[in-house]
Amino acid sequence: MNVLFISRYGDSLSLAKRVRDEGHREFFYILDQKASSVGEGIVRRVGREVRVANERGEPSPRNILRLLRDCSPELVVFDMVGLGKVASHIREMGYPVFGAGLWADNAELDRAYGYKLMKAAGIKTPPTYVFGKGEYEKAIEFVKREGKRFVYKPSGNLPVGHTYVARGVDDMVEMLRLWKSEAEFELQEYIDGVEVSCELWWNGFSSFLHNITMEEKRFMEGNIGPNIGCAGNVVKAVSKKHRIVSEGVGRMERLLRKTSYRGPLDLNSIVNEDGLFGLEFTARFGYDAVQALLELYKGSLTRLLFSIATGSSPEEELTGDCSIAVRLSIPPYPHSDDAVKGIPILGVEDEKHIWFGDAMKREGKYVSAGADGCVCSVTARGENVRECRRRAYRTVSNLIIPQVQYRRDIGTRFTEDFALLRKLQYL
Repeated sequence: MNVLFISRYGDSLSLAKRVRDEGHREFFYILDQKASSVGEGIVRRVGREVRVANERGEPSPRNILRLLRDCSPELVVFDMVGLGKVASHIREMGYPVFGAGLWADNAELDRAYGYKLMKAAGIKTPPTYVFGKGEYEKAIEFVKREGKRFVYKPSGNLPVGHTYVARGVDDMVEMLRLWKSEAEFELQEYIDGVEVSCELWWNGFSSFLHNITMEEKRFMEGNIGPNIGCAGNVVKAVSKKHRIVSEGVGRMERLLRKTSYRGPLDLNSIVNEDGLFGLEFTARFGYDAVQALLELYKGSLTRLLFSIATGSSPEEELTGDCSIAVRLSIPPYPHSDDAVKGIPILGVEDEKHIWFGDAMKREGKYVSAGADGCVCSVTARGENVRECRRRAYRTVSNLIIPQVQYRRDIGTRFTEDFALLRKLQYL
């Protein structure tokens, strides 16, 4: 099968490599020039001289047609939001498309729209206050007046470091002054509880691969440092009948049937004694949750992607084990302005559990590609999280990457939080 991956930054490199390893023909297209070296020598890079969209994601029909003719894909995979118009254009041309679309872009990037979807689906949300472009002074006065703890969330595909969980009024006011711009944003009342994401994969008719992710978002151990989105996570399959599904992302099925979207949908939420509260959608692969998820899936990734895109049922279910992903990076990450190219990635023995990101091959050896510094993720599967941690960190210890950075505490809170979710009868 010919599979074309269309990526803005090269995030799905490891998935394209897995498709190649399964004996299929992968074609890997990257739009952003900063990631132009990602995947060189690892997968089949295509379309370097072709731009399928401009910086705003507006498609170029002529260039899209040229790329499709060069690759003759039987499946087109998108790995990130922001190219929804391109995906919709290709889908309208009759190609099976996995991921992306205008609906997915809006669900994830437009937070106000995301909350409208939750309300329409009957998913509870924390009290949320939406502010228009540049209304920072208005927000500052609001925070002072309310005297509560808030979470600041900008709209759009901005770096996750711009999301801020305040400890009180004073720091929230100062951060609003610091980030003052013309962007739209929201303030959400802080709610204490277990933070957990629940995901389903939607094929247009039914949902599959229901799973939960407990993610560590901070760069440093002990949950300090900047918010980088994901430093590592634990993933476990759950039943569609569990309340974590039926009172959360499972309620989106009625709305999903009205869309052309095919792919993963994740709802990040807070669960406590008062219920499940939706926070935000991820309408794409979750990184590095998808790498951990695939540790639990024993079937072919290629056939899985094709079945979801074409409305068929996946051939396999998820195992009942736990899985873990640990992200490895190099300086200056999490700042990627001067990402370094050529740092060696040595000690790679069992590639099945190593998922490359900002990487390429030079003279047959893996090195960093100079995109963002996230060189790879290491995954493992086990009957319990303790076994997952032992296996994953054993693989990490075998790798030799100069100045490598990673957290050593991934998975340490899983057992306690999982037990609490069971006590609250969500699992």
